[in-house]
Amino acid sequence: MTSLVFTQMPRQSERPAKATPTFQFRDTPPKGSRIAVLSPGGTLSILTAEFYAAAEPDVRFDGKKILFSGKQGSKDNWNIWEMDLDGKNKKQVTEHFGDCREPRYLATSSITPPEFEDKVRWITFTSNAANTLDELGPDLSTALYARNLEPIQGRGLITRRSTFNLSSDFSPTVLQDGRILFTSRQKGDPRRYPNGRFLLLAGNWDGTGVNLFCGTSQGAILKTMACEMPDRTLVFVESEGETPDGSGRLARVSFKRPLHSYQLLSKGKGWYRNPVPLIDGGLLVSYRADKEPYGLYGFDFDKGQPGEKIFQDPNWESVGAVPLETRTEPQGLISSVVDSESTADVQCLNVYDSDQLESAEIKKGEVKRVRLVEGVPILKQRIGEIAPQMLSLPWSRTRILGEAPVEPDGSFFLKLPGDTPFYIQTLNEEGMALMNMSNWIWIRRGTSRGCIGCHENKELAPENRVTEALVKLRQSAMLIPPEQRRVVSFRKTVLPIIEAHCASCHSGKAPAGHLELASTPTKQSNKAYESLMAGRYAGAADVEDPYVVPGSARKSRLIQVLMGKPAGPGSRHSELLKDEEKKAIVEWIDLGARWEN
Repeated sequence: MTSLVFTQMPRQSERPAKATPTFQFRDTPPKGSRIAVLSPGGTLSILTAEFYAAAEPDVRFDGKKILFSGKQGSKDNWNIWEMDLDGKNKKQVTEHFGDCREPRYLATSSITPPEFEDKVRWITFTSNAANTLDELGPDLSTALYARNLEPIQGRGLITRRSTFNLSSDFSPTVLQDGRILFTSRQKGDPRRYPNGRFLLLAGNWDGTGVNLFCGTSQGAILKTMACEMPDRTLVFVESEGETPDGSGRLARVSFKRPLHSYQLLSKGKGWYRNPVPLIDGGLLVSYRADKEPYGLYGFDFDKGQPGEKIFQDPNWESVGAVPLETRTEPQGLISSVVDSESTADVQCLNVYDSDQLESAEIKKGEVKRVRLVEGVPILKQRIGEIAPQMLSLPWSRTRILGEAPVEPDGSFFLKLPGDTPFYIQTLNEEGMALMNMSNWIWIRRGTSRGCIGCHENKELAPENRVTEALVKLRQSAMLIPPEQRRVVSFRKTVLPIIEAHCASCHSGKAPAGHLELASTPTKQSNKAYESLMAGRYAGAADVEDPYVVPGSARKSRLIQVLMGKPAGPGSRHSELLKDEEKKAIVEWIDLGARWEN
C-alpha cells in the first residue's frame, strides 16, 4: 500500500442520535480535526497542526500537491488551501467567500475564446458564499464553484459559480471524462420526500450540460460521496438518513445504464464513508461498526464487507483517505460560458416524449403552451422579515418568467435570463398545468441547451428531424425585468378575489355549500385558505373531494366550479369572475397553492 493522506477527527464520546439528511455542512469537522499522512511502514505524520481544524484532502494528479479545507481560528470561515506533500508551503486559495469545503482538483482547462489557449489548473469546491437559505431549510444553501489556481493573462484569478439550485449541491467528484458528478438536494412531493430528494447529477465543471445520472428510483433516498471505478462503475454511499454524517451502506451503478443497474454492495451491519478507487481496481473505504471509531479498510467485493484493516486509532475518527500517488488526469474541457452575456437559449424537441406515467394521459396536440417558473432564493439577512406562519413553507419565492407557445410537433424555442433557476410546466388550452418539472434547472449565460422531451427515456436517442419551432424561427423571449415578473400567493393574489366575489355567500353561520371563505385570521393563515386546503367538503368528511390539489389546477374542484364544470346549479360561479381573475387562481394552484410567497 502506498502512503495515504486522510482526515482525523477527535472521537466523540457520544454519537449524535438518528438524523435526517440536510445539507453538505451537516458534518462539520470539529475543533482539532487534522490532516495526516500514513506511510507504508505505519508512520503517522500530521500536516496541519497549526490549524483550528482541517479536513477533506485531495491529491493533485501528478501526486505533488495536496488541496484541503482548513479553518485557522474558531471564528474564521472554512477556506481552501494547497500545500506540499510534507505540509510545507501552505497557500490560501479562497478568502472572504463564505465557508468553502470539499475541494477537488480539475484538469487544466480554458475559458477564453476563440483560441482557448489559456489552459490553467482549476479546482472545484462547495461554498455557501451566496448567503441564501436552503429552500428546504433551515441552513444556508451550498453551491459548486470553480476557481483557477494559476492566473490567466489579462484576467487574473477568477471564481465562478457552477450550480444554481435553490437547495444544496455538495459532495463533488471528478470523472475521467472531465465532468463533475455531485449530490443535489431537490424539492419533491412533500408527502413522499418531506426533506427533499437527493439526486446524483453530472455536468461540465462550468455548470453547463447538467443532467440526471442516478435518482431516487433505485436504492436509498440519499446518495453521496461517489467515486468512479476503473471498470466504469460508480460506487457511492447511500442511506435513508440514519446518520448525521451522511454515512451508510455501499452501492454502485454502471456508467452504461446508471438508471437501471443499481446493485447493493455492502452486507451486514456497520457504516461506510468516503469510498476511493485504487489503481489495481480495489476500493478504499472508511468504516466503523457499532461503537468503534472510523478506520481505513480495503473493501472485499466478494464478501460485501470490509477486508484488510489498514489503520485505526481508538482516539480518532479516520476518514476520507486518498492515496499519495500519480493518477491519470481527466479530460480537459473548455468553457462555453460567455461572461459578457446575460441570456441563454433552450430548445425542446418534443414535449410529448416522456417516460412519466401521467404523460400517457396527455394526447398529442393537447399541450398548447409552456409556463416557466423562476425560483428566487431568500437572503439570510432577510430571515427577520419572514412572518412566523411562513416558516413551515419552502424558504424561497417563485415568479412567473412567462409563457410561450408549443408547436403542433411538441417543440418550443426560448430565450431566457442566464444563471436563473427555473422549472417548466406544460399547459393545456385553458392555461392549466398538465405536467410539472420536478427539479430546478438553469442555463449558463451565453450558452444554448436542448432537451429531448419532458422526462424522456434517457437511454433512447431522439428522432433525427428539424423541429417546427426552428423552421419557423419563432423564439419566445422571457426577458421581463425581475421586478415585473408575476408573483402569486393566496394572501396577496387570491384573497382579494374571494373577498370581492365569494365571501358574502360563503361565510357566517351557514356558509353556502358548507364552505367557509371568511377572512378571519388563524394561527397559520386564515379560515378561507384553510377551508380550501382541507381536502374535503366541510360537513361531509366521508367524501374525498379536494377543492385544491397543489400543483394541479385542472384536478382541483375549485377550478371546476369556477369554470362551470360540470354544468348545473353551481355553474353560475363561472359568471362571477373575470378571465384574468380565474387565471390568477389557476396560476396560484399550479405553482403550489402557497399562502405566502
